[in-house]
Amino acid sequence: VALRFSFATCCFFLLHFVLLFWCKKERDVRVGLHTSLWFWKCLLWAGALVGFLFIPGEAVFYYANIARFGAGLFLVFVMVEMVTWVYGINEALVSKDNWWSWTALVAGSLLCFAGGLACIGAAYYYYATSPSCSLNLFFITWSLVMMLAMVGVLFIPKRLEVAGLLTSGVVFLYTSYLLVSALSSQPVNGCVRDTGMTQQWMQIVGFFLAISAVAYSTLTLGTSHIFGTGDEDKQELPYRPDMFH
Repeated sequence: VALRFSFATCCFFLLHFVLLFWCKKERDVRVGLHTSLWFWKCLLWAGALVGFLFIPGEAVFYYANIARFGAGLFLVFVMVEMVTWVYGINEALVSKDNWWSWTALVAGSLLCFAGGLACIGAAYYYYATSPSCSLNLFFITWSLVMMLAMVGVLFIPKRLEVAGLLTSGVVFLYTSYLLVSALSSQPVNGCVRDTGMTQQWMQIVGFFLAISAVAYSTLTLGTSHIFGTGDEDKQELPYRPDMFH
């Protein structure tokens, strides 16, 4: 049922994207499709949710395979959005250059690294119970190596000014979470302790991360100057409805 609802919602927003593609001008008749007709759009979405309950299982199977590939791309997308957001925070704190901003910057960085190390410790405890668990040990240890590499980047003379300790800490925390999330999907065996509660927490955290990434990307991507929107033409919309969907 969840896959069918996901399939219906995906098709619903894909239809919006196609109908509103390259809609940039205020006088474009398609703007009304985005800003009005809410009753009919909600009715269409509800009808899609019900209708997709009756589509053949084979179609859902193909959609599931495509969605698995899309999920991997979405993880990369979340990482890019997160790094962009943290760059902005890091730059804002550094530009203020006062005691409070530096305290927040250092404290946030320490919390991120502490959280990442806690995830690594949990991964060793739950998913590397013996030396024979070589694959799990490799990925966990490699995450620690990557942390050292991210910290080492800070000492490169020609690095970006916004590539500070906070950015490395957030990336390390997120990749450590992804590591534990991936390892928690393994069945309970000789290398995995019973972690039912851990997997539930991974799903909860993943849900809120996904919601946050989608909300942030909706606010930034739809108004991005990359897609030709802005104040250069008063007749142009301040956002892209197709990218919004």
